[in-house]
Amino acid sequence: MDKAIATALLTIAAVIAVMALINATIPAVGKGASALTSSNVIATERIRTGMEMVYVTGNTTSSTVIAWIKNTGSVDIKPIDGGDIILQTPSTVTRIPYGSGAQYWDYTLEDSETDWGPANTLKITLYLTSLPTGVYTLTYVAHNGIKVSDIFSV
Repeated sequence: MDKAIATALLTIAAVIAVMALINATIPAVGKGASALTSSNVIATERIRTGMEMVYVTGNTTSSTVIAWIKNTGSVDIKPIDGGDIILQTPSTVTRIPYGSGAQYWDYTLEDSETDWGPANTLKITLYLTSLPTGVYTLTYVAHNGIKVSDIFSV
C-alpha cells in the first residue's frame, strides 16, 4: 500500500512538473514567433521596395536641384518625407532636411498621384543656399533603408 501511495505521489509530482514546464515554455515560444513574424514583415517590405533615379539636374542661378525618382517596387513608399536626402561632393557630405530652413527639400508626385505607388514618379526639389559648379552625388534613402543614388554635374 505504501508503494501505491508513493507511486501516486510521484506521478502527481511528475504531472505538476510537466505542466510547469509547459507553462514556462509556451510564452517563450510565442514571443520568439512574434519576433520572427515582425522581422519577416520588415524584410518583406525591404525586398518589395524598389526605386530608380530617372534624372537629376541642378541650376546654379537658383541654387536648386531637381530629381525624378520612379517607384520600381511592388509596394507604396511612405512616408516620403520620412526619407533622407544626402548631397555629396568630392569634399563634403550634407544631409538636407525635409521641410523648411536655409537648405531643405520638398516633393510632388507627378501626374496628380496621391501616393508614391508602384510605377509612380516622385519629383524632389532641393533648395540650397548655393550650388557651385561641380560634380555631385544625390542620394535618397527611404524610411526602410532602401536607397537610390545618381551622379550629376552643374
